[in-house]
Formats: sequence, structure tokens, C-alpha cells
Amino acid sequence: MIGLVLFILAAAGGYLYWDYARHFQSTDDAFVAARQFPVAPKVSGYITMVPVTDNQHVAAGDVIARIDERDYRIALDQAQAQVASAQANIQNIDAQINVQQAQMWTSQQQQQEAALASAQANLKVAQRQLESVKAQREGAVANLAQANAQRDQAQLNLSYTTVTAAQAGRVVQLSAAVGQFAQPGTNLTMFVPDEIWITANFKETQLDAMRPGQPVTLEVDAYPERAIHGHVDSVQPGSGTAFSLLPAQNATGNYVKIVQRVPVKLVMDNPPKDVALGPGMSVVPTVRVNPAPSIYERLLSRYEHLRAWV
Repeated sequence: MIGLVLFILAAAGGYLYWDYARHFQSTDDAFVAARQFPVAPKVSGYITMVPVTDNQHVAAGDVIARIDERDYRIALDQAQAQVASAQANIQNIDAQINVQQAQMWTSQQQQQEAALASAQANLKVAQRQLESVKAQREGAVANLAQANAQRDQAQLNLSYTTVTAAQAGRVVQLSAAVGQFAQPGTNLTMFVPDEIWITANFKETQLDAMRPGQPVTLEVDAYPERAIHGHVDSVQPGSGTAFSLLPAQNATGNYVKIVQRVPVKLVMDNPPKDVALGPGMSVVPTVRVNPAPSIYERLLSRYEHLRAWV
């Protein structure tokens, strides 16, 4: 009897543990992820200022580096001068058009007072000159548009001499230095945005009851005393190897089935502000899932329905 009682207690305890454990899915194949990117200038020149340092947090619009702007400011002044010259040329042509129109009016008066043939000849000459001047004006307008475009490009190039942060984040692996000659596309630093998440590679057999919005408890290896909470954001539609550079080809005669890993994106609800979390840091997430009801739960539900009916 004692053995039977112990067996029943052990079975009940095992069932309760199994019922509790099946509501959670965990993995140690998880890490912090972010869309980090290199920061590079768009124009060349000597670096005159680097107001940031390694691992510094910056806000959107903060200056990361400045490039010598003197050459680009001179180019802008030249472009603005060309715009002014083109505008003056159009004004000169407009004045010529006014003169030609006045001469054509004079020719019409001559038709009434002088010989008709001579007046008509003068009118035709004036009309041709007017058409020629109008054609010159069209060319001058095109030159003005070109000058405006060159000025706008010069303004853009001048603005590119100030390299700023496009969003809030941290400066990582800073390589820019005062006096360094920067080429377009040369990396000045790596940048890690504030927006980070967890990529957890769960086994495909753990995804049956996993859905977006389910709560997650995150244990970061670097900060084990921190309690970080989050939720499931999305499940990748495919295994991790399917999107790798060289995906596995299973159409062979010696195929061995292997449980695949599927990346799941987890978002932190309360990311800590006083510690540095960055890409690659190890995390152990535990997702609270809602599995299908067990046999005991289904029988209990039917019993409650039957009891309510009776």
C-alpha cells in the first residue's frame, strides 16, 4: 500500500510537472540582434573634427565627424555666381525683346505714313530679330536651370562635409581621426542603433503553440541578475539554413533527418537603460506558450459541461 501510494504521488507529481513545463519553451541558442551599419562620408577631404569617442551614445542629428569644407564652399560660391550671371543674361535678353517689340510698332506707323513696301520689309526684319532674341532667351533659361542644378549640388556637397547620426545609437569601433584624409565610402565608424531585439533559434518542434504576443522572460548572460521581460514579435517563415548563403540540399540518397532551427524575433518590453546591450550577446529566452489542452483538461472540461447540464 505504501508503495502504491508513493507511486500515485510520484505519477501525480510527474504529471503536474509535465503540465507546467509544457507551457514554456526555452532555448540557449539566442542572441541580441540589431541592424548595425558602417558610417562613411559621401565626399572626400581631410577630417577637421571628431567630436565623439568610442562606444558613445549619440542622438539623431549629432555630429560624428567634420570634413574640411573650404573647397566645397568655394565651389558653392562659384555656382551661385553662375546663377547670378544666368539671371542677368535673361534680363538683358528681355530688354532686347522690349526694344524689338517697340521697333515693330514703329513699323506699323510707317505703313500709314511712308511707302508700304519699305515698311513691310522693316516689319519682317524686326519680327525675325524678335524670334532670334526669343530663341536666345530659351537658351538662357536652360543655362539658368543648369546653373541652379550646379548650385544645388554644390550645397549638397557642402552639407556632406558634416557627417551626422541618422538615428539614435552608439558609436562602435571608431576609426576616424583629425587629419585623416577620408575618401567617399571609407568607413569612419560602426553604428549600432538603439532599436535592438532578440533572435532566438528554437527547434521546429517547439513552435506548435508559439504565437506573436506571448510573454517572454529573458536572461542575459552578461547581466544574470536582471529580469527583462518581452514578447514574441514574429516567427520567421522558414528555417535558418534555408536563407543561408549555401542552403542544405537534402535531395540525396544518404539523407538523415535533422531537427531544424527556426529564428524567432523577440522584443524587449523594458530594455535596461544603464547597461550596454549589443549585437551578439548571449540570451536565454523562455516563452510562455498556450499549448493544446491535455487529455486530463479535456476530460475535466467535459465533466464540467455535463455537471452544468445535469
